[in-house]
Amino acid sequence: MLSPEEAQSIKDLEILRDILNAPSPNVHFALASNSPRQHVEKILHGLGLCNIPGLELFTPDCGHNQQERTKAMDESIKNTNSFPTKLRAKAFFGALLDQFSAAKELCLIDDSSTVLQAVETQTNMRTIQVSNKRSLLEAVGIALGWLDPDFAVDDCQYLKSKNVVDFDSFHRDTWASFLTETATMLQARSRAESLVVVDLGAGLLSMLRLMLGGHDHEDLPSLTSFLSQNMDALSKIDNIVYHAYEPNINLAPECIKILESLGFVQDTEAGVDSSKDFGSSTELLFYRQEQGGMPYMEVRLRLCDYTSMKDFGPSPDIILGCCFADLMEPNDLVQSTVQQFLAKPQHDQSYALAYFPITFCGTTQFLKPQPSTLSKAGVVIPSDAAAFAFYAKALQDRHGHNLDSSKLVQAMRSYGGQLLSRGNSNWNIVPSNNDEENYLWHAMMRFFGTTAAPELQKAGFDAQGWLQRARENKPTIQASNQDLLFRIPFVGREIQRHVEAASSSLSETFEEIQFTAPNKVSTVEKQTRSQTLGDTEVRIAGVCSLISSGTELKVFKGLFEDVALDVNIPSMEGERMTYPLTYGYSLVGHVVECGAAVADKENLIGKLVFAFAPHASQVVVDQSALQVVPDGVDPYDAIFLPSVETALSIVQDAHVRFGERIAVFGQGLIGLLVTAILGNMHSSIPTLTTVDSIPSRLAASTAMGSSQALLPDTVAQAAPFDVAIEVSGNSKALQTAIDMTVNHGRIIIASWYGNENVDLKLGMEFHRSHKSMIVSQVSEIPPALSGTWDKARRFALAWDLVKLIKPSKLLTKTAFVSQAQEMYTSLDNGDDIAVAFDLTARE
Repeated sequence: MLSPEEAQSIKDLEILRDILNAPSPNVHFALASNSPRQHVEKILHGLGLCNIPGLELFTPDCGHNQQERTKAMDESIKNTNSFPTKLRAKAFFGALLDQFSAAKELCLIDDSSTVLQAVETQTNMRTIQVSNKRSLLEAVGIALGWLDPDFAVDDCQYLKSKNVVDFDSFHRDTWASFLTETATMLQARSRAESLVVVDLGAGLLSMLRLMLGGHDHEDLPSLTSFLSQNMDALSKIDNIVYHAYEPNINLAPECIKILESLGFVQDTEAGVDSSKDFGSSTELLFYRQEQGGMPYMEVRLRLCDYTSMKDFGPSPDIILGCCFADLMEPNDLVQSTVQQFLAKPQHDQSYALAYFPITFCGTTQFLKPQPSTLSKAGVVIPSDAAAFAFYAKALQDRHGHNLDSSKLVQAMRSYGGQLLSRGNSNWNIVPSNNDEENYLWHAMMRFFGTTAAPELQKAGFDAQGWLQRARENKPTIQASNQDLLFRIPFVGREIQRHVEAASSSLSETFEEIQFTAPNKVSTVEKQTRSQTLGDTEVRIAGVCSLISSGTELKVFKGLFEDVALDVNIPSMEGERMTYPLTYGYSLVGHVVECGAAVADKENLIGKLVFAFAPHASQVVVDQSALQVVPDGVDPYDAIFLPSVETALSIVQDAHVRFGERIAVFGQGLIGLLVTAILGNMHSSIPTLTTVDSIPSRLAASTAMGSSQALLPDTVAQAAPFDVAIEVSGNSKALQTAIDMTVNHGRIIIASWYGNENVDLKLGMEFHRSHKSMIVSQVSEIPPALSGTWDKARRFALAWDLVKLIKPSKLLTKTAFVSQAQEMYTSLDNGDDIAVAFDLTARE
């Protein structure tokens, strides 16, 4: 297996090869060496750099202008009796020094300070030194204007600045759930035992500090303070053992200082003394006596990767990984965690808690985001959305990061895990005039220069122009993260209950959500057997359901007329929109019971199905209102079927033609799915612009395929558009969509405004524009398509799109039905994009 350093060198070489193969128009690359040409060419061949277009070699026996060079070399040999080297720069580089104008600056990158000093003395060439603190790739980035030459990333300083933003970003509700679940786990113990914690990527021990000391904010209390108020849980802890894994040995001295500040003493007999070299040790042991009512505690600082330990010891109760879970392929992460820590349960352990805060979800953006422009040289400076799409692709393809937290959720479920809580923990890195506070902003800009810029240049964009624009504007950097809390069983112990059990195992009661008044919902408990099955009805044990962020929020807020709920959904036929009412149409579960006349009921029992049904842990629906979920589709993807079908019908109504400029106004759930579908048609759409006022939605829009995601006040810079699709539910956005569409263009109105009055300016300019305004609604197939399409064909395509898009990546919260009021309020406030209910019983 390659060491991290060797792996990084290979990645750097791949990136350098791409840079040399796709130089920008204003950059000329040459290679200079004091070795003979034949030797240099042999090395280039071994590195895979022998076919770089236009790469010139400068060696003592060859050069740029051979005639001029020969003359210079003859003079040099006559005077020194030797061939010229880089130390005699004028003779070595010959006419090259006169060829380039001031507009094309000459820059020498070398690892020899002696050579660089000689070149600076003899020529006007710029010099950049390669060292153990500056790689060749970073030096090239500086020469190309991608990196700030005066800034270098220091591991400790970076982590210190990052931890400040982490603490501000933690999702408070998920942290509160972690505290509560820890207490519940401890209370279930039969006796006092060790509380064993594993930190998979300890860094500068930020999670240990949070557990012991909390944070300045009152809403982020420490675990110790929480347990001190819960004596039933605290009494079940004999001692605490914290295993901190950190393979970066350079962090060890700072970690020791932090532990000492927390009152820990190093046991030098069990490891090495803090003043000695750490290279020969993989573990340092620290202890703290009982303090503040908390029991004796040990910290084992293990200077290695957690996968390298062969014998871990007592199995953990808690597994932590801050800013860690996105660095590995999800199945590899879960499998290695299970094999390393959960294969040998101790005593009465049945599960461990796995808490992964600040898990990067793949989207980064500048606030406010900028559209694409042309440089003075006529090269495209990409939009921020497009540039960060390249950044995300490089993180995935070159560095092996996972940028889809839903894949981690699915991997956990494959090992019997259950998602208990999740929530957004986005970074907001605000530039400052204070150097210390500004450190993280500069570090992130450096990451963009080393990771995104090579990809942009390879694609023909002006990477330097993009980075320079950001340095001048100094935007806030927002990175999308999620905090995830799981319960994961030990191998061989009780695993999560499977709901496809026979109907005899169903609970006697079930929970259902009811809308009782504007902005009010409640959870009602009902008797299972009170729902008698009709001949064609089936009973479904719910797995999960999705809140509709459009129609359902209108119902929640009371913005509707007293009309039929949905004339095209059998389960809602005859129901009226009057309080109290149950509502919802995106439920997935397992069939547990069938009526006498249900077709193929023997094969239907146990099947995972989708149903147009309200939110409830059990529902009874007509067979016609359900669809069998295709094989390979995760339940949390399947609940998006109606939303995907709605987005598909909007795209079909838009009738997008090859080469048209498209804008989507509103990046809520439906808008994002419209973007995703159009994004998969990118070869026929030159520009896909998305508009929203909420930054987190713009970030998600980038991930779903937008080529430029903009705030409303900058959209005019990207206009005009041939087609504008309005899915915001905001009449101001509809007016902007109309105004930004070219004459003879099309405006697709996909929002339902309920009983709200909508004011539009449709004066003479609009009257003369011949713009078409088309209303899109999913209940029926549009007349223009009815000859070739029907609902069955559209559903079939919608399922294919569910498989392709995997929309569960848009989930920002998963909650139990008892948390319904909180979830609807959060969604209505714009805090979330998509919220799902876990309808299974909490273990």
